[in-house]
Amino acid sequence: MLCMASIRYVCVCVCVWQLDLQWVQVLAEGWATPLTGFMREREFLQCQHFGCLLDGGTTNQSIPIVLPVSTDDKQRLEGVAALALRYQGKLVAILRTPEFYEHRKEERSCRQFGISNTGHPYVNVSCSTTQTAVLQLPIPMVGPGPQ
Repeated sequence: MLCMASIRYVCVCVCVWQLDLQWVQVLAEGWATPLTGFMREREFLQCQHFGCLLDGGTTNQSIPIVLPVSTDDKQRLEGVAALALRYQGKLVAILRTPEFYEHRKEERSCRQFGISNTGHPYVNVSCSTTQTAVLQLPIPMVGPGPQ
């Protein structure tokens, strides 16, 4: 957990959905080791094409753990040193040195589910037209995870 005193220095935030919050908890508690945060582009591509992470040894990882953001959020957040993740108005994590890369929505859906039909509930969420970039960063939790 982070010191609550550092929160006052973070003025930009991203509001996340429940699914994103659950991934934050998984990452923060170390259940997706060796990942320490949402996937970098290299890790995402390894996961998609090989079903594992290859850096530092081979680790099975067939599900990409990413935080998609809108084009507006990407433009607003590019260049910031730190940002906060909020869920229903509550601060859940402070993230430092964020990086962005293209969200390959259709490729992700086809490789993960075998379809890109937005009639599938998760494909519909992952292929949302507003999500055009992926935010990568380490995840230190600020408070308790989802209840």
